[in-house]
Amino acid sequence: MSKFKFKFDSIQNVKKNLKKKAEKELASIEVNINKFKNNKEKLNLELQLHKLNTNNKVELSEVQFLKEYVLSIYRKISLIQLKIDDLNKLKLAKILELKQKNIEFKMLNVLEEQHLEEYYKYQNTLDLKKNNEIAILKYERNKK
Repeated sequence: MSKFKFKFDSIQNVKKNLKKKAEKELASIEVNINKFKNNKEKLNLELQLHKLNTNNKVELSEVQFLKEYVLSIYRKISLIQLKIDDLNKLKLAKILELKQKNIEFKMLNVLEEQHLEEYYKYQNTLDLKKNNEIAILKYERNKK
């Protein structure tokens, strides 16, 4: 019995590698999203701590500085939120791409299973023919 060789094996390997690459990219995007969310949380915490530290006696220059400081924190938070939104859009696109790659990979697996079944059926018919020939030869020998 010869060994089964799937004729689309190289395509299947390429699809598998593309699927793994898409999974890695999706994981990388997730890591970046979490990093930006942590940065945003730190800035929000810094903003809350800043509001708690203001005293009753504050000079005008300090008020202006603190106002600009708070505005810069808000700008940073909004920029981080924009980056998070962009990464979420990219994440959705990667999820759709990964779904497509999974479908393609599964189709090739199904095709391979079908070819394997056909291969086994063909090998069984060859084995049956061989066994029939051997049985006929034994029968002829025993007849004499």
